[in-house]
Amino acid sequence: MKKLLLLLLVFMFCATTAYAGTSYYVDLDAGSSGSGTYASPWNSIADVNGASLTTGDDVYFKVGTMETLSANAYLNIDWVGTSEDWVIVGAYSGDGVFELGSGGRPEINGNHLAPGIASAKGLINREFESKTDTYTEIRDIKLVESGMYGISLNRCSNVNIKNVYVYRAWQPIGIGIFRSDTVIVGGSAELGNIVEGGNQKGTGNGGALVISGMDVVGASFDNIVSYNRLEANGGSEGINFVKKDVGAIAEYNTVRDQGGPSIYVDAALSPTIRFNTIYNSTTSPSSRYGISLNNEEERGYFFLDHARVYGNKFGNMDVAISFSSEYGKNHPSEANRWEAIRAFNNTSVDCNEFTFQFWHQEIILSPIKIFNNISYLTGDTAGAHSNDYTLTNVTWDYNNFSSSVSGDATSNAVIGVPTLNKTSGWTTIAPDTEDITWWNLEVGSNCIDAGMHLTDITTTEGSNTTVIVDDPYFFIVGDYMGIDNGADGTVDFIALITAVDYATGVITLNSAHIYTSGGDVYLVPSATVSFFGTDQDIGAYEYTPVVSISASDLSGTEVGPGTASITVDCANCTGGETVAITLTGTATEVTDYAVDDKTDILYVELPKTITFTPEADTLCEGDETIIFTLNTPVGCVLGSEYTATMIITDDDAGDCGVPDPGTNLNVVSSVTGVNTIYSSTGVDVTN
Repeated sequence: MKKLLLLLLVFMFCATTAYAGTSYYVDLDAGSSGSGTYASPWNSIADVNGASLTTGDDVYFKVGTMETLSANAYLNIDWVGTSEDWVIVGAYSGDGVFELGSGGRPEINGNHLAPGIASAKGLINREFESKTDTYTEIRDIKLVESGMYGISLNRCSNVNIKNVYVYRAWQPIGIGIFRSDTVIVGGSAELGNIVEGGNQKGTGNGGALVISGMDVVGASFDNIVSYNRLEANGGSEGINFVKKDVGAIAEYNTVRDQGGPSIYVDAALSPTIRFNTIYNSTTSPSSRYGISLNNEEERGYFFLDHARVYGNKFGNMDVAISFSSEYGKNHPSEANRWEAIRAFNNTSVDCNEFTFQFWHQEIILSPIKIFNNISYLTGDTAGAHSNDYTLTNVTWDYNNFSSSVSGDATSNAVIGVPTLNKTSGWTTIAPDTEDITWWNLEVGSNCIDAGMHLTDITTTEGSNTTVIVDDPYFFIVGDYMGIDNGADGTVDFIALITAVDYATGVITLNSAHIYTSGGDVYLVPSATVSFFGTDQDIGAYEYTPVVSISASDLSGTEVGPGTASITVDCANCTGGETVAITLTGTATEVTDYAVDDKTDILYVELPKTITFTPEADTLCEGDETIIFTLNTPVGCVLGSEYTATMIITDDDAGDCGVPDPGTNLNVVSSVTGVNTIYSSTGVDVTN
């Protein structure tokens, strides 16, 4: 009893004790260097690099101070944090006051010499030999005239970059994220970063903000770029998701006047590009492409897959959205590798060439769906809605074109000029004057009155009016809907969605925004009709992702050599989904069976097969069970088959005075609501 009590006390003490790192202060304008305290701060980047910093230590630079680095120098963050104690590299405005206050961002200036071009490093650099959970936040810093990159991350997990200003980098890349995952660049309107005036050298390729898998599938995944501004980065692209990156999201960014495509996706798996504002102003450079989806020649056998492009706003671009394949051009027999590409609910005004462009289209295209978009040409440009309306495997459905189209695009097309909040001047936008309400459709505008995700409904006035829709996953709470009262193809009223029941397909509308006089009422997604309010999200998935046990191969006994395997797969997954595995039952892992992998399943691993091997023993235990269960889904839901019970047949049962049942490893009824899985012979399995 005393031992038990002692152990309990030790546990309680350890549970309430957490390691906390030290906060170090750096005044870059101080005349001499101190010990790193507030009263006696360090005064240089060299002081930070020369210190032996440990887990969870933070470094803060005094607001309004600046250091110009010597050639090849940079700030090297080589220590890590924990999930409870992140490393912070930021600013201080007082003793223990780790925020800018009224001061300016502390500045690290590379003078186009630091770090050196050959170094492939950033003014702030974080890199490891293998993937490392770094738990680091970089914030409130100004990085000026880097000789290479502004910030460079390599093989890092769990990093936040907030309120950083990268100005006039010598090379194209202002922020580079390589072979890293779970990195958030920005994250909210208050924490967004600025990358401006990059590629001062004027040569080279790359984006102002790059996320790259460096041609290794799964090396870079689940990164988010949101609420950032990218401005006038000459000769370079804007946001890049490239080289086999997986599951990245670019949302709510403003990108103007890039030298290359504003958002460029090359050979990436399941990227989501949504709710970005992209335009060319009256200044130089001028970006030709708004969003470009491509498979470059050097990417080899990895192809663009499950891209979602929706809710974006374009003004004065040459091309709003481009679909292309340089690889497909030179490898026609292998080119048909695009999967589930969707472009919907985008609004484009005054493209000089095309709203939708298909490049090397004769050989590249696998299913692409283009629906519920608005393409508005005011007459101030010579552009067209598309360069091709007749491509195989391209589906056009319920788009609004301001002028006539041909071919397949005429299917369910609404032809008519939309009434936008901004009525003119789309080709003469002054820099940094954009307003997202410009793209709002006004009451009285023509609108799209049907579509593959939309349902003609009948409703009556009243508090919290409810209606039925065919595909509720297209709607979320906070969406504003355009109401066409009378089916005349114009927006009459606006309704707010206050609730969505995904199981029954019922959405609830705020009656304060509804007026009806009977008859049919048509709902139209907010991203097509209006951008009223602050929440413009219409949901990331065309259909909800469902993870389940998709197949089983079940055979094996204690006497071996057979094994049992269960395969897990996901329908409609688009990237970022995960699901956990739990193993329960009367059998004990290691002594009764071995399992090859029971870690959480990531999207990049699906479909995934888990193999079980029974372990032989001489114990009279009777039959034992292994209960395999999927749980804790993230970004998805569980399907009807999410658990299975395996029975390890005891081959020693005959020595215990009972008949030996044979050599089968059976799977029997799983939990309520899940189909029974049997293997009566050890090989034949049905669901």
